[in-house]
Amino acid sequence: SPFSAEGGAASPVGFATPPPAASVGETHLFFGCRGRNSDFLFREQLEDFVQDHTLTDLHLALSQEGEDGRWYGGCYVQDKLMESSIRICHLLLSCKAYFYVCGDATSMARDVKRILREMLEEVEQLSSEEADDVIEHLVKLGRYQEDIY
Repeated sequence: SPFSAEGGAASPVGFATPPPAASVGETHLFFGCRGRNSDFLFREQLEDFVQDHTLTDLHLALSQEGEDGRWYGGCYVQDKLMESSIRICHLLLSCKAYFYVCGDATSMARDVKRILREMLEEVEQLSSEEADDVIEHLVKLGRYQEDIY
């Protein structure tokens, strides 16, 4: 069950395209961009992946676009991750899912790791140190990977 917390461009397509005859569980892509009509790269291909069930869900975070005509200050990948925190924790801890972070190293990747720690603390009732240990264990197992720049 792979995830991706996304900020990069080419990575989501490679991530979401399984090798022939590959058997994977749920695949969730958390994709962040400014606007649906400005920089939503690979939009048609990613929407096709949802339609053909290559992706279980595409969680789109639009930082410069409001919802229903109202502006709330934008939505980021971290917000979408928090909305799915129970599911993500279940997949990571019970289903041995993989978590891929692609994108900006200066803030996005750091913030995604911070949010994952907060999710583990809240959902699994872990201390900050225990949550950090879980993330480090995932890194050692190769189940938390970063492609950041």
